[in-house]
Amino acid sequence: MVARKDVLKAKKVVREYYEEHSELYRGVEHPTTRCVLRLSDEALLGVVGGGDVVLDLGCGTGRFTRLLQLRCKMVFGVDFSSSMLSHAKKVVNVGTCLVLADGEKLPFKDGVFDVVVSAWGSMSNLPDLARGVMEIGRVLKPGGKVGLTFFNRLDLIKIVGTILCPKRLGKLLDYHRGIALENGRFFAHLTTPRQITTLMRQNRMTPKKLMSVITIHTLLPISICKWLGKCCEKLVKLVDKTPFNQLGYMLIVLGEKQPEHKNHREKTG
Repeated sequence: MVARKDVLKAKKVVREYYEEHSELYRGVEHPTTRCVLRLSDEALLGVVGGGDVVLDLGCGTGRFTRLLQLRCKMVFGVDFSSSMLSHAKKVVNVGTCLVLADGEKLPFKDGVFDVVVSAWGSMSNLPDLARGVMEIGRVLKPGGKVGLTFFNRLDLIKIVGTILCPKRLGKLLDYHRGIALENGRFFAHLTTPRQITTLMRQNRMTPKKLMSVITIHTLLPISICKWLGKCCEKLVKLVDKTPFNQLGYMLIVLGEKQPEHKNHREKTG
């Protein structure tokens, strides 16, 4: 259980960080970042259908929200940074509803969304992750689809880096305990596949597929990454077919909320 004072402190840190640095998230220039985004986008868009009403949780500057608009009936984008939403308003289509709200206390009725997605590790910014997953289960329709992304505690590249660079050991150990710090002001949970799947099952969501993006190419200079281009993505997809497929930087979990049983409806009706 997360202490209430720690939750409030973490929320303050996250909000201040994104309010101040929202401009940085408007474009994605690093080839490694682009590779991770393309692969995670492809997986998340796979759970979205043409007639779906979708919640984009932690929509940020609207990058993924804009992609969703091309795939579904209607999108609701939620973020608790007003600065990030200001950027989102400039890129999303008219008709998309952008809401300033806390992901741990969503302002929606039960069972209203066909799909809930959260791109680019946004789930990891929730100080009380269990509460956030509970809210997703609440607003998702029975039988609805879910696609979530998290920063991985078992990231192979960071573990290897810790071994090869002992001077960074202390800092990286703090990172792997669950709090990532950037200039002392950035908060993110680092979670394991088991933690995520357990939270989903506790909230009547069944994990259907679990994968991750292993950024092996981050060990290479940026100039080489640019030269390799989509070969980097092919390399990552090959790794996804190996036993190492849950040791990547970004965890991607696709699932479905359990259908509501007839006898349950009769009892609650």
